Amino acid sequence: MEKLDLFDLDGTLTESHPGILRCAQYALKKMGYPEYPEEELRSFIGPPLDSQFREFAGMNAEQAAEATRLYRERFRSIGIYENALYPGIPELLEKLSEAGHVIGLATSKPEEFAVKILEHFGIRDYFSVISAVAMSEKNTAKSVIVGKAIDMAGFSGRHELVTMIGDRRFDMEGAKAQKVRAVGAVYGYGTAEELMETGADVLAYSVKELEKILL
Repeated sequence: MEKLDLFDLDGTLTESHPGILRCAQYALKKMGYPEYPEEELRSFIGPPLDSQFREFAGMNAEQAAEATRLYRERFRSIGIYENALYPGIPELLEKLSEAGHVIGLATSKPEEFAVKILEHFGIRDYFSVISAVAMSEKNTAKSVIVGKAIDMAGFSGRHELVTMIGDRRFDMEGAKAQKVRAVGAVYGYGTAEELMETGADVLAYSVKELEKILL
């Protein structure tokens, strides 16, 4: 029976923290904030940028919008390539495709960036569906992104055949809101505790374990 596998991008398909942290640091410094230790900036991996700038630095709406613009200024030309696929991801996508699975992307990243990253790593053709956000959108809930991916793939009303794979609580919460199976990628940036507490049905500690779960 045909199944739909939806993947988050950062921390699930790609090890993207170098670009994300450097772009966050760049935006904050441009806005007059001090340089932060890398560990403090790791909270920028996963959530929508606008809300994270507000939470991290206490910015108002106007300041957060400008910080997001500055972040994307660096990310568009530099940060997007400070990134690497997790070992085994291309092979996993190939096996899922051969098994007849429909593969989709469900990410809070702007679609322009998400597509460029998939193309950069040569895995764009595996994805039948890309559910991302527009540059102008702010704080789009992951449940909306997951729901859009399900509709785009033609799996509305067949949620029992859908799996969402992600490494942060936003992914698990989005999966649970849409009543689909949630797989927590512990090899990414979230912890096992975070993922289980927010609805993970099963945990994958490596890409190889993820392959066993999905196949």
